[in-house]
Amino acid sequence: MVPKNVATMSEAILTLFDVISFLFLCIVYYLVFVGNAISLRYWRRRKKVVAILIANPIFVALAAAPAHVAAQHTYLFLALLVLPMGAVAYGAFYFMWLRPLIKSADFRIQTTVMMWGAMAALTVTALLLLYLGSDMVKVTARPELSYDLLIRSASILISALGIAFTYVMSSEQTNRNSKQQLYQTLELQSIELFRFECEHPDLVRRLWFESAGDFSHQPEDPTSRYCVRQYACQMLNLFEMATRFRTHRVLPQDVFGSWVIWIWELCDCKGFQELWLSEDDLPSNYVRDFRDVITAGVRISVSGHGTPQQNCIEFFKEVAERLNCWEIEQWFAGRPDIEFSRKHRAERLGSIIT
Repeated sequence: MVPKNVATMSEAILTLFDVISFLFLCIVYYLVFVGNAISLRYWRRRKKVVAILIANPIFVALAAAPAHVAAQHTYLFLALLVLPMGAVAYGAFYFMWLRPLIKSADFRIQTTVMMWGAMAALTVTALLLLYLGSDMVKVTARPELSYDLLIRSASILISALGIAFTYVMSSEQTNRNSKQQLYQTLELQSIELFRFECEHPDLVRRLWFESAGDFSHQPEDPTSRYCVRQYACQMLNLFEMATRFRTHRVLPQDVFGSWVIWIWELCDCKGFQELWLSEDDLPSNYVRDFRDVITAGVRISVSGHGTPQQNCIEFFKEVAERLNCWEIEQWFAGRPDIEFSRKHRAERLGSIIT
């Protein structure tokens, strides 16, 4: 046991650590829900992800609470033992449950947790020094709350908030700039593909038009078939990047919708269906998530029993569900351009009849 005044000082140190921990916890959840550090696709179905995100702050509180209880009862040495044990227990929870959810290319949460761990080590060091020098610590019987003390405390809190705010804003600004560059690169590559199509109309004809009415048609020349396959792969590579960028929230939902309609047009193409379902195993060249999206589009086109428009809407719903991108589910809702087009055609038809 230590004197009451030493226990009071240890409680103040632990309380300051709690405040800083709360700030780091806010940063972590900001990165989760705003910075997209954790993939939340299918989160409505994945109860495990929701449970881990809820359990994380509870586990932090449980890890820090025993040290407070020990310090309140003047057992500072016990607080020195249980606080590192709580940090180790939370580290086990982090590496076993939370860390696997974080995207492999995103290190922001890892950096935040490392800084958090450094603050925990600094807190343990301060408590250890306080315990070792407890005989030399003197506190007046009636401590007074002065303006100087308030100013110092406020400056510490403001500094901590400033560091956290600067870290988050600089991280977000860097992330935003990189996203903008990636998006511009993707759009420029799509323009290059359009130019390639204009320069090679024979490939466009073979893929999009020659086999439009014959599912079993294949170009007889192996070289021609290879060129058509590579042309399709150019589009698939762009689509894969667009899908991945949407998963990482580089592409806005409304912009990604314009890519989904392009993806559907390819999946609905009979020539592409022959390539995708052939024994060449073209799907194995792509990651599983994107492969499943394309396979779903081909399946809907081949086995769909609705009209072409209904099949297209079903594909959009499938992509919205798979990528947790709910805006494109309503892509065809409220289309004034379609209503105007129908009205315009009706007027032209009426004028011709008249």
